[in-house]
Amino acid sequence: MPFHRLAKLQSLCGVTVASSTLWQQVEGVWLEGAEAIYEELLFLTAQSSLLYVDDTGAKILDVIAANKDIPPKKAKGSHTTILKGQTADNQGLVVYVTDQKTAGRNLNPLLKQRLNPHHSLKIMSDASTMNKIAIETEHDIAFIESLSTSHGYCIEHGARKFKDLLSTYPEICSYFIEQIQLIYAHDEKCKKYDPRKRLRYHKENSSPCIKKIYNKIHHLFREKEIEPNSDLGRAMRYWLNHRQHLTAFLRIKGMPLTNNPSEEGLRSIILQRKNSYFFKSIYSARVLSGLHS
Repeated sequence: MPFHRLAKLQSLCGVTVASSTLWQQVEGVWLEGAEAIYEELLFLTAQSSLLYVDDTGAKILDVIAANKDIPPKKAKGSHTTILKGQTADNQGLVVYVTDQKTAGRNLNPLLKQRLNPHHSLKIMSDASTMNKIAIETEHDIAFIESLSTSHGYCIEHGARKFKDLLSTYPEICSYFIEQIQLIYAHDEKCKKYDPRKRLRYHKENSSPCIKKIYNKIHHLFREKEIEPNSDLGRAMRYWLNHRQHLTAFLRIKGMPLTNNPSEEGLRSIILQRKNSYFFKSIYSARVLSGLHS
């Protein structure tokens, strides 16, 4: 929280409260019950059958100071990860974790809390390698293999690559965008269907759109109409490289099309980051993430 600003506001109102006192009040809420609630939210999120995952940058002063002694090529970032799931009775869950770990490294300890790791789990994220379940130790290899997980990638990220190039390649990008918009239209029509019926609907109606997208990409590359290393070439190679995950909604019951729910969930904590600028320590980052969850 922007304690310094709040302290100034208090003094302007004639009721001076030091920023350190404001922190003590917040920490008191955390220690008196919020921390236990946060741990339970993490546990409940681990039992979800569908997880939306994403992260955004964070600034932690103690970490920045410690990073000065780390070799240049070592990972130094701090991140806020959002993990968005559901309880068994469809209550929404949103938890945040702020530390030096990426989303994939935060998924590792979370999924170890699953009561039944063999229950099906769907993960929706973008194509960043940071969102893949991280292997921290040798034992994690067997653990990850034991999980019944399926990973889908957000097609909105793929669509944006064409939207960004619309003014440069209007005809080709319009074609791709039109097919993606048709997939969204189909999803809107079947979003209230049960998972089995929704999957069947997408197979019948969205598969032709996906086929047209990939046929067009193969044609453009085969006829050498687009250079593979051009901006549009890279956008099309993104679709080729991640085809299995981008089209997961055509094979897996209940797999969403996009990761928009987690991106929307990050907006409020990004707003908080802009207001307060930084965290002092990993502990204070955990407190804020917990209270924000």
